[in-house]
Amino acid sequence: MKKLLLTSSVFLLALSINAQSISGTVFEDKNYGGGAGRSLAASSGIPRPGAIAELYDAAGSFLSTATTNASGVYTFTGLATGTYSVRIVNSSVSSARSGYITSLFPVQTYCTNALVAGTTVPVQDRVGGEIPAEQDAPANTTSATLTALNGAAGQEVQSIATVAVTGAISATGIDFGFCFDVIVNVNDAGQGSYRQFILNASNLGDEAALIQSGNTWNAISTVNALQALPAGKESTIFMVSNGAVHPGLRAGLPNLLTAGVAVITTSATLYPLLAYSAAPNPDNTSIDGGTQTANVGNNNNVILGTGGTVGVGPDALPNSGDESILSQINGPEVEIAGLLGQYPLQVYAQNTIIRCISIHSNSADLHLMGGGGYIIEQTIIGASATSFTPPVVRGGNSRALIYFDLGATSAIVRNNLIGFSTIEELRMRFWDAINIDYTIINNEIAGDIPGTPGPGPGIATNDNYTFSPDNASAKGTILIKGNLVRDCGPTAISSGVHYNLANANIFQTTVEENTLTRSSAGFQALFGSGNDIILRNIINDNRNMGVRIANRSTDPAVVTQKVKVSQNSIYNNGTNNGALDGLGIDLNEDHVTANTGTYNNTLPNLRMNYPIVTLLSYTAGTLTVNGYIGTAATKSTFANSIVELFKANSTDNNQAGEIIVADGLSVQHGEGEVYLGSVTTNASGDFSFSMATTLVAVGDAITLTATDANNNTSEFSPANLVINILPVTIINFQATKENNSRVKLDWQVGTEINVKEYVIEHSLNGIGFTEIGKVAATGLSNYYFITNNPANGVNFYRLKVVDDNGRKVNSDIRRVNIQNDAAVIIYPSPSRNVINVIANATLLNSKASISIVNMEGKTVLQKSIATMAATEQIDVTNIGSGKYFLRIVTSTEVINKAVQIIK
Repeated sequence: MKKLLLTSSVFLLALSINAQSISGTVFEDKNYGGGAGRSLAASSGIPRPGAIAELYDAAGSFLSTATTNASGVYTFTGLATGTYSVRIVNSSVSSARSGYITSLFPVQTYCTNALVAGTTVPVQDRVGGEIPAEQDAPANTTSATLTALNGAAGQEVQSIATVAVTGAISATGIDFGFCFDVIVNVNDAGQGSYRQFILNASNLGDEAALIQSGNTWNAISTVNALQALPAGKESTIFMVSNGAVHPGLRAGLPNLLTAGVAVITTSATLYPLLAYSAAPNPDNTSIDGGTQTANVGNNNNVILGTGGTVGVGPDALPNSGDESILSQINGPEVEIAGLLGQYPLQVYAQNTIIRCISIHSNSADLHLMGGGGYIIEQTIIGASATSFTPPVVRGGNSRALIYFDLGATSAIVRNNLIGFSTIEELRMRFWDAINIDYTIINNEIAGDIPGTPGPGPGIATNDNYTFSPDNASAKGTILIKGNLVRDCGPTAISSGVHYNLANANIFQTTVEENTLTRSSAGFQALFGSGNDIILRNIINDNRNMGVRIANRSTDPAVVTQKVKVSQNSIYNNGTNNGALDGLGIDLNEDHVTANTGTYNNTLPNLRMNYPIVTLLSYTAGTLTVNGYIGTAATKSTFANSIVELFKANSTDNNQAGEIIVADGLSVQHGEGEVYLGSVTTNASGDFSFSMATTLVAVGDAITLTATDANNNTSEFSPANLVINILPVTIINFQATKENNSRVKLDWQVGTEINVKEYVIEHSLNGIGFTEIGKVAATGLSNYYFITNNPANGVNFYRLKVVDDNGRKVNSDIRRVNIQNDAAVIIYPSPSRNVINVIANATLLNSKASISIVNMEGKTVLQKSIATMAATEQIDVTNIGSGKYFLRIVTSTEVINKAVQIIK
């Protein structure tokens, strides 16, 4: 009996020696922000119940399964001395945040080992698990070995700890930490993928309580610095291995980057994964590739974008040093590439941030529809992360690279490179939404092919390009500032927010200090757009006009108006050399819109008349300009208007068009390249001012615009007004016809300084002048000269002032139209095929040139005649229907006759 008792005691002692345990806590590190993994205590982790723990022996054979309790603790008991492996099934780890569902799962950020019994060692370099590029093995329901689980293709037991126990020492504190926001591979789906993050972020809530601990990257090339992750946002924590050791990433991992970039190719659009209607908590998400740079290094150290300066700055002078700086961007380390016909990302969420990534597809890129509060910054959209150049293949029916649609009411788009769409680059469509607040600042926006404008605008407001419905109740503001917009289709920037006459301040678009270049037009306002301010931009080298203000609405009551164009540098537009090319500002898309002396409530900007200069002088550094708006002085209609004065671009030669009235005369109209100053017209619509300036010189030309009190800006005035340094002040120079047989020239002068004489010059075309007389300077204040037998048609006169030293400078040009209707008979008019010209005796046997000129001043037919016959026939079979001028030019006469052609 004693022997039996002794044997039982030995058995019980052996049993107690083998009854050791392994235990630990599974927790969520919701505020993990990258770098080395953090312990339960260091992270203020949240223990997670219901997580599956699996136990394996030293040979990798499956032993048992445990589940964490309400305190997040798992326990394996009754263990003999030996070495074990504890594995946590990642997909079984839940989140403490609201919105958790079973399809959400995290990656490991932290665990502990106990290779020596009783001693736990933190493992902080297994973020993403043992092999982050592979999927975590599913729960072991078949008693498979670790070798078998790891042997499956693309699969790995990711979260595993090695634990030693002895007969005397249990293993405690074998903890595992997890986070739902970490991206550790370039897979399209599964554990640690970008798509899994989108799914997690769309469902998990309580973002306001998040304070992610890590850093992101400021990719502006002049900054390139770490910055803290924003509180209250759920940021992507990118930690994709480049094959080197980094805090949180162990040695020996494969390099998952391509040319230094984590390139993620999505097999389908991420809609409806982010912020779709069924997701409970999509808001306040930050898709931030800057965390990859902060955590794994600047592996794509290339500088992208044109950089330099844009606009003319607050002083409105080009190259004066106060211009907006256009930032270049350090190439991002994350690239999201979509497939043809799919958006790589669609967003239906409030307050989403997208930054420091490249995002592109073969068609559309980024679609945002979720209310507002968006920030898109330091991102490459439409091109790869390594080069801001057109992709090799880009097809499909892309609506826009960035498409703010329907409910998207507010956004900040700054410091991005956006380019190479087949339709539009950045599109805002909000229709009748209120509280609109967009800021588009400091971006480079490029069309489809550099130097070859594509089919769509660079920036389009409210879908004007496709004839949006009336949006007269839209309320809010759009600020487009400091951007370079280049190589785009019909225009660099297109405004189409319908102006609401009932409330002049309901909506306003401000386009300020941008450079708009190499597009078909620089800026256009269409479809009843209004309340737009185009201020201090450089608008140059566009194929047609600089600024287009037009009506394209099908509703005749909707008129584009109140578009203010002020203090811009507009030049060298019209490189297409077509009939409608070359205007700095074009109202109504009909080339030069002639002054009428009145408004027209059916035309864009109400057909605001442009200024006419009556006196221009530059003496001793002082520029003096007098004139009026309209067809004559004393037009009270244009009282209190702002007249802006510009030095005209001197290289343009294609701004031909009508002058004051539709008389068929074509002269150059200006493009204002350098803003000089402004003056307000008096109660009669007239203006007179002097200003000191060093910005003009002999041979320069000026041009002017007028803007009324309601912000309707005119086209530029004629620019054939040469600035002269006159040794005399000519107060009034007039040319008056007397009975169509002679012209009297009168002029009054102020102080004469060493003036020798006044040479009178005449021209038939306003370009080549010949001397027809002289008047000696006598010191008197009034002079006149009479010339007999002026040419039939338009005669041009000017004074050449000659001083005692032989210097010569020209006055302004005056025009007199002599119409001797008996000189020629034209019939029939209207005409279908032939126009007959019957000449009088003075024209017979003359050498002549007969031309047909359209209403834009373009010659559409020309015929040279060696000897004028009594009747000449002009074949107009190939000329389209319309109103034209028939012009006869001989050595002594210029005759203009209106004709009409019908088909």
